[in-house]
Amino acid sequence: MATESISQAPISSDQYVDSRDYRIHALSIIGADGVPNDITEMVVELQIRQDIYLGFMSGDLLITDGTDIHSISALHGNEYLHVHITEPEHEDVPIKKTFRIYKVGGRERTQNNSQRYTLYFCSDELFQSHTKKVSKGYKGEKVSDIARDIMSSYLKVPDDKMIVDPTSDPMSIIIPNKRPSEALQWLCTRAFAQPDDTCYFFYENLNGFNFRSLQSIYRTGTIVKVPFKYESKSIAKELGMDKYAIDSIDVKHDFDALKSVSQGGYAMKLQGLDPFHQTITNTDYSVDKIKTLYPNPAMTNPVSDDTALFDKGESHYMTYIQTEGTSTEEKNHTESWVKRTLSMAALAATQIQVVVPGSARLQVGTLMSIKVPYASMPTESSDIWDKRKSGKYLIVAINQKFDMVNHRWDTIALLSRDSMPVALPAADTSLPDKIKKLNKQ
Repeated sequence: MATESISQAPISSDQYVDSRDYRIHALSIIGADGVPNDITEMVVELQIRQDIYLGFMSGDLLITDGTDIHSISALHGNEYLHVHITEPEHEDVPIKKTFRIYKVGGRERTQNNSQRYTLYFCSDELFQSHTKKVSKGYKGEKVSDIARDIMSSYLKVPDDKMIVDPTSDPMSIIIPNKRPSEALQWLCTRAFAQPDDTCYFFYENLNGFNFRSLQSIYRTGTIVKVPFKYESKSIAKELGMDKYAIDSIDVKHDFDALKSVSQGGYAMKLQGLDPFHQTITNTDYSVDKIKTLYPNPAMTNPVSDDTALFDKGESHYMTYIQTEGTSTEEKNHTESWVKRTLSMAALAATQIQVVVPGSARLQVGTLMSIKVPYASMPTESSDIWDKRKSGKYLIVAINQKFDMVNHRWDTIALLSRDSMPVALPAADTSLPDKIKKLNKQ
């Protein structure tokens, strides 16, 4: 059976396309014999996930099996799932990839002598990563070149499927018996590029494998130029503009000052321990010194005990072993370690989840622009959009969910940002005194 057969009839250019429509060009299981079996009519639901923190694409599909393909094909973990799905208006941005099937779960009998089960799949590169270890020394090489070598030599990623942001200053690194995925995630903690790129991520999306800095992603800008809007369903839209409507919005994380303080979200101290000279060096850092999406931190700088939180380096420590005055210490670039920790904490400060009509153009490691209205309209404003909630966000996780029964494609995106387009109100410096007076009353 042909792998690339189109299962839906072509839609003419002048025909209205539903905002959740999609075309399946291929959805097949390739067995150990290399023969593809079309399973389109058997699939109830398909989910394909990306996550900037986990590194590799994965997903699952729910199957109702009336022909017992599970037993006939003798599924045992040596099979592949080939997916090719497009958005009718954007055929040039397909979801097209071959995944490794690694597990079957929830297998149960249903009516009419059928069975239902879930197949779990992941990128073949993740599967390969679990079979290999990196034990190698790199002398005087840039971290970006080391990352490229690991992806090429161990994960067999072709050059045209790598996007690697260059890093500064060669380093000497020994990777001791780590899985390739672990080695790449560890390299993110040591990667930096002068002067501001200090927070790198390793992740996979539909473009391939990425080793990119957060600041470089910010400079790229939004992929989809039209902002997605969360507004009343009764508002009339132009034909096709409901493609940019937000169906639901869920604030996962607004702020947690206590957690941010304890994890170094506001400020922290880098402590170097020199066992040879028996000395300790301390350097303070704060979140207002890192490069962010907007100029305003996503966290306020409240005063606590007469000192602003951005000045409280003792709230969180990062320690490392050093030998003062050596070239090794100078090449460690420990300041970039701290800035990455601050960036990660700041990025987690604001996190929301939105559901929009299916789009392959939305991927992790890209920016998404949204408009969110005020929960209740301020009396002094005629603008319905909340300037603090609206704006650009980084897509940190995404789930492309296909409901095959109702022919519905939803894109569920988890969004984060480390700063705001509009500044938050600063705390009054006399606030601690006012609170003390209240406590005395």
